Amino acid sequence: MRFLVLSATFVVFAFSSDGALAADSNGYTAQYECRAGGPSCNVDVTAFAAQSCNTTITTADSAATIDSKLNGANTAICVESGDYTGTGAWRVTKSGTSATRRVLRYYRAGDNGGDPWTPNFNQAKIPQLVVDAANFWVVHRLTVNANDSQIKGLSVTASSNNIFNRMLVEHAGDANVLIEGGNNNTVQNSVVRYVTLIPGADNDCVQVGGGTNNVVVNNEIYDCSSKGIYTWANGWADGTVIENNDVYVSQNRFSDCNGNPTPSDPNAPCAAFETGIGTKAASTNINNPYRIIHNRVWGGRLTDTSLCCSSGTEGQMVSISDGVGDGNGTSTSDYVLVKDNIVSQGQIAFQHPRTGPHRNSFIGNIVYNLQRYTSGLTTIALDLGGGDAEEIYLNTVVNVPNYYMSIGQTNGDVRCNVFIDAGTQDGSANGSQTQINNNAFYNSAKYTANDTDNNTSVSLKTRASSTPYAIGDFLRVGAANSCQSASDSACFIYRVTKAGTSAGSSPNYCTSLGCTTSDGSLALQAIRGPYVYRRKLRTVMGGEVQVIPYARAHASAPEAYACPSNYASRAGIGISDTP
Repeated sequence: MRFLVLSATFVVFAFSSDGALAADSNGYTAQYECRAGGPSCNVDVTAFAAQSCNTTITTADSAATIDSKLNGANTAICVESGDYTGTGAWRVTKSGTSATRRVLRYYRAGDNGGDPWTPNFNQAKIPQLVVDAANFWVVHRLTVNANDSQIKGLSVTASSNNIFNRMLVEHAGDANVLIEGGNNNTVQNSVVRYVTLIPGADNDCVQVGGGTNNVVVNNEIYDCSSKGIYTWANGWADGTVIENNDVYVSQNRFSDCNGNPTPSDPNAPCAAFETGIGTKAASTNINNPYRIIHNRVWGGRLTDTSLCCSSGTEGQMVSISDGVGDGNGTSTSDYVLVKDNIVSQGQIAFQHPRTGPHRNSFIGNIVYNLQRYTSGLTTIALDLGGGDAEEIYLNTVVNVPNYYMSIGQTNGDVRCNVFIDAGTQDGSANGSQTQINNNAFYNSAKYTANDTDNNTSVSLKTRASSTPYAIGDFLRVGAANSCQSASDSACFIYRVTKAGTSAGSSPNYCTSLGCTTSDGSLALQAIRGPYVYRRKLRTVMGGEVQVIPYARAHASAPEAYACPSNYASRAGIGISDTP
């Protein structure tokens, strides 16, 4: 037996054994970041970025001089701070090697090591960087500000083994960042934002496809007009990794769906946001899946087509989809691992907009605080209808109008998930071989399909003074939306362990998992509590603190051992046949 959900919301998010130096403010160490000793990319980017300059590009250089310095014999090329936006596209065509990488990095006398998105930073600002059939580069701390609705900002085509670190890329048109047709490229520790808003056009922050093992890791990606991170149809992307990014739309791009911006209204119904992370083609190889892991995605609304974007979607935050009209043919999102992500404050969390995705795995994700911002549209936590042979395990859904859970596929498997204040199942019928069982439902309608009912069902009561309660009653002392911090009792669920009558006024309930409280003649134990994390890890010093109530389980929670040890034993489901 194993704990239900505890591994997804506690153990998985613990400090990495790789060392505190690489850990972020959530205590997480990205496994796919390029760094000294990195388990997947052992390249000492810090050392490369500190190399002495062989040559320096200055604002006095002509476009021809810049080109000769970029593609000449020197391997350590510095770019002096200043505005280069009148020099045209910078094109890199000469390759380094694995032993001798070429470096293009920021330089300023008296440099204090700041990031190009921080206020008052003296940027080295270029209009466009094109990496064309060039390999083994490290590009560090440059600003790419296209300020042009017709061009891409950072364009990496037919190029491999390049690393783009601590970049600021903004104000492009078609895409801020394009990685196409190359392998083993990494965009990391950067900010990508403010794609130009053009009605009728899909303009994305990051596009990746047509190559293998490309990585987007540790970035903050926001206000992208259409999609945050996108893999297009027919752009196969075996081994692509999307890890530990913040992907969101800010209130600056909210509107009233008539094209009128409403940046002061957090409940505005529309946004410039088609999809946070979306695929229309993923992996062709089950042994090298497409990975969407440990990201934070939020803010999705119905797309305002009068303001931007031709598609007009409902703002799904993670979309796993087929290419248009391809079915299970030449373009489909197969073999995708969607694991340990936090998706919140939107209308649609996870969705298959079309049929065709095959053998994908949704494991250990948290969905929190979805709302129906636009009337007439369904609020969806897990709308995975149209998929085939998918596994949905160990996810936690808190505070949504309806958890939906439309599977509508053949041979799916939905087990060991927790639904708290999640309404009812509101989706289409499930295929005859799709099994839904061994889930926990707190104040949520229980649902089972094609199996014996082995679910956990809990009714939550709000504590009242001078009221009798029985052993096994479950209480909370405040509404979920009043939960503010890890030490807030409104973030916890308590189980009565000794029957009695509550006091005439509420005592201070304890606020750690497993703790006990005396209330009148009652005794109670905290069996579920909050998960606290930080987001906006690049643009906010120390990150912006967020609290999700009830998301962590104690060993004494009734569902803690309800997940069978063989829960993932069905062969041919998801990307793996093991737990």
